[in-house]
Amino acid sequence: VARQQLMAERLPSGPGLGSDPGKNPVFLLMVSGQIESAEFPEFDELYCNYCFVYGQDWAIVSGLSEGITQTTKRSSGREKHFVWNFPVDATFKSTNPYGWPQIVVSAYGLNTFGRDEVRGYGAVHLPITPGRHTLEVSMFVPEPSSQFQKLLRSALASDSNSYKVTLLYSPRTV
Repeated sequence: VARQQLMAERLPSGPGLGSDPGKNPVFLLMVSGQIESAEFPEFDELYCNYCFVYGQDWAIVSGLSEGITQTTKRSSGREKHFVWNFPVDATFKSTNPYGWPQIVVSAYGLNTFGRDEVRGYGAVHLPITPGRHTLEVSMFVPEPSSQFQKLLRSALASDSNSYKVTLLYSPRTV
């Protein structure tokens, strides 16, 4: 489970915010927070990738649409989790709530061959109400169906995991 703390704020449109008379009014969604921590008891080192996916009526007007955290080691305390506290900050605009933005988080680590291998991925919609929110993302990982595929996946991790995680969470599939 990856844990994120995000602050979401919807700002109404108005003069100077991109709302012109005779055109569709826009609204803004501001997200500011961090990818805080994750629990993966079977791994020692991980890093995270994040990106936003959203419908075609949405656009990012400030901030980054994707990012990558530092690599961290599992804590040695009782909880044994990974801590990133990685900042996330973006402002979106839209004329339509369809395709409400989601944050997609992928966790990666090195396999026995020293190649990046996906350890989990998941997504969650950004909050629709203003205020402070703590979001928990359930993480999933594709599992090979045989020992041979498992060995092949480890040896060719870069190629076999090259699918685009964001395709799994596009507005058309969720």
